[in-house]
Amino acid sequence: MRKSPVTRKAGPEFFNPDFELSVEWLETRRRILEAEIQHRHPDLPSRILLVCGSPRNDQSCPGEISKTFRLVQMAQEIFAGVASLEVDLLDLSRLTSDPDRVIYPCKGCVSTAMPLCHWPCSCYPNHALGQTNDWMEEIYPRWTAAHGIFILYPVHWYQAPVSLKLMI
Repeated sequence: MRKSPVTRKAGPEFFNPDFELSVEWLETRRRILEAEIQHRHPDLPSRILLVCGSPRNDQSCPGEISKTFRLVQMAQEIFAGVASLEVDLLDLSRLTSDPDRVIYPCKGCVSTAMPLCHWPCSCYPNHALGQTNDWMEEIYPRWTAAHGIFILYPVHWYQAPVSLKLMI
């Protein structure tokens, strides 16, 4: 099986228009470009991305949401009260409670050679290794559309939680 079983020619906007690119990568790129247009549109409200970096929620710890999520809810209420702001909540605790949700780790391609690293990441999906449906395909456009990012997270053993590290 190939890394990208479904490909198409890159097209005229690329240096090599005949290069075969993953249709999934091209779709992610298209959504990022649309988010960039939304970000720059002067008539649309400013957008704040609230990121809850806690891995714990009421599904992973029955009946109890994290203190971090409570703070995110308070921030969401405050930002929602500002007429010129649109609030987008990204809850990374879904990585813990939703078995179909995954963020694959960065492989550090840029440390070997800058041309190996692409935006969006071209390491995933990798059908040959079963690494598909990376949540980052949805998260990239949300970051791109945001005018401000507000990240809240607990400190676990003097470090940020793994869910936040995976996203970053």
